[in-house]
Amino acid sequence: GVYAQDQIALDNWRLVLSGREDRVNSDQLDRLGGSTSSLDESKFTGRAGLLYLFPNGVAPYYSFSTSFQPQTATDRYGNVLQPTQGRQSELGVKYQPNAWNALVTAAVYDLHQTNVATQDPSVPVGLGDIAAGEVRSRGVELEGSAHPIQALALKASYTFLDNLVVKDNSGLQGTRPYGVPRQTANAYAIYTFQDGPVGGLGVGGAVRYLGENFNGAAGADALTIPG
Repeated sequence: GVYAQDQIALDNWRLVLSGREDRVNSDQLDRLGGSTSSLDESKFTGRAGLLYLFPNGVAPYYSFSTSFQPQTATDRYGNVLQPTQGRQSELGVKYQPNAWNALVTAAVYDLHQTNVATQDPSVPVGLGDIAAGEVRSRGVELEGSAHPIQALALKASYTFLDNLVVKDNSGLQGTRPYGVPRQTANAYAIYTFQDGPVGGLGVGGAVRYLGENFNGAAGADALTIPG
């Protein structure tokens, strides 16, 4: 792939524009069926973000981006499915106090992934997929970092994620995708000695929380995996 990005400043406005051109070549061999399949796909994706920086350190922003991801599932004829495509909108605010070294951010986002592999309804189960599924993810992210003193660094974050299969032919519509926690959080601290015989040595610790997630099944087979 090749990409270009530019950040533009005008007074208190900040504008980021980026574009990316990707090309993927994929070859698959089915040793049981004795068939081969290939994919040669290119896609242009982009991102744009606009931010306004207030003098007190508050900076609201909005961004929109697109993406694509190759997949390995095949259709009824053994052809590799087209890559999934994504689009994301994000609205947030950043705050960097003028009086001390810290940064706090909060954001909400809405993400849709389309062309997800799902069962081809025209053939028996397991004999082919089509790129007609869709997954929607919405969430809130909070993050903060600070250096109260030069030797000490602190950082913490929290995410709440509501994701859902909104289109599917395999009975998964309305369920939650496999293995994606609804809530995650983490925090760490590190202290770095500034001088003396151990100057430059850092000692730190961290903790991470993964909330409940789901086994990606529907009906009687649906399970909640504890956090």
